[in-house]
Amino acid sequence: PYMSIRENIAFPLRAQGVPASETRKRVDAVAELLGIEELLSMSPGQVHPAQGQRVAIAKAIVREPRVFLFDEPLSHLDAHMRSRMRAELKHLHDTVGRTTLFVTHDQAEGLAISDRIGVMRQGELVQLGTPEDIFHRPTDRYVAEFVGTPPINLFDAELCESDGTRAAQVSGVEIPLGAPLHTPGVDAQWGK
Repeated sequence: PYMSIRENIAFPLRAQGVPASETRKRVDAVAELLGIEELLSMSPGQVHPAQGQRVAIAKAIVREPRVFLFDEPLSHLDAHMRSRMRAELKHLHDTVGRTTLFVTHDQAEGLAISDRIGVMRQGELVQLGTPEDIFHRPTDRYVAEFVGTPPINLFDAELCESDGTRAAQVSGVEIPLGAPLHTPGVDAQWGK
């Protein structure tokens, strides 16, 4: 808290013994990338929480790591600022081009900024795929119920055969599913 924003961003480089001229150049470049040049002379207590988040990100970027890990970085921001920072993080990822792991419990956030999503349940990876795969082709009931606003409608059905094609029987009503029985690839989908 007693160091300026510039000194905070530069701290990891100084700790690694990076020369002062190189440190200054890298801090300036990262500050420009994140649009925080005007904050460099301020102290941490003088900046808005969203700006503080940018400073924390700058401190990570300046080290030039191979992978970034963001653990719920937007959780303390209001809805408007979350949306804005979400777009900025997506742009930053596209600009910096580093693998980024982004942990969130906010499914809209995950769907909005991710190239790939891993849905976890009790420490186990349940599904890994594109946002479209996760949303449109959930692998199990847990993923289907977790993703989507409003939540998905689920009902019990029984798989049956009707005129040589698959059908679902729901409360006495038969709904054709359109795929002929014993079609390669389709049988694997239904677990047969």
